[in-house]
Amino acid sequence: MAHVARRSVAGILLAGGASSRMGQDKATMEFVGAPMISWCAAALAECAPTLFVVSANTQHAALCKRAVEGAWPRFTGLRGVEVVPVVDHAPGKGPLGGLAAGLIMAKSESVVVSACDTPLVPAAFYRNALAALPGHDGVMAHLEAPEPLISAWRRAAALPDALRLAAEGRGPRALAETLKVRLVKRDELAAFGAKPYQMESANTPEAFAKLAAWAAQSHG
Repeated sequence: MAHVARRSVAGILLAGGASSRMGQDKATMEFVGAPMISWCAAALAECAPTLFVVSANTQHAALCKRAVEGAWPRFTGLRGVEVVPVVDHAPGKGPLGGLAAGLIMAKSESVVVSACDTPLVPAAFYRNALAALPGHDGVMAHLEAPEPLISAWRRAAALPDALRLAAEGRGPRALAETLKVRLVKRDELAAFGAKPYQMESANTPEAFAKLAAWAAQSHG
């Protein structure tokens, strides 16, 4: 797949969820020796020199920024990466509101997007998603359903509809239904440098434990 210039890409890391199913803040939970958000940040940083960390309030956004910055040198790819805290412009509108806030700030040609609870998504998936972006508004994983928070987007295409749909109270999958999106399904993940288990979310204690066991095995 074609190379994409890193300087034309920004990363958007969504950390503003209520973590109600987890019972504690997911972003800053220790995941195999580092805050879970830092695993996600490290993958995005392979593609983008600037990461916008979006949260529901100033205090949590700053906490997430420190968690990411403190993860170097555990994650060497974070060296020199700019981490910008962003407060969701429409709190309570869910992850699509957070994505819209990140898109407003990014100013880049393209963005790569991660939620804070998908720590095993490899950087290769985002690089290949960016390379597949020409001719589409977005590229995203699709397992049982589209995963718009494991994705790459053309910022100019995604921002207007993200703002409109967030104001209507819609979710991120509505954005996938509105725009021209390339879905990377399970049988195609290997070509994008990923395995199905790496795309799972650690959004419950049980899911967290399962992903942590896989990570510990893979990373020694």
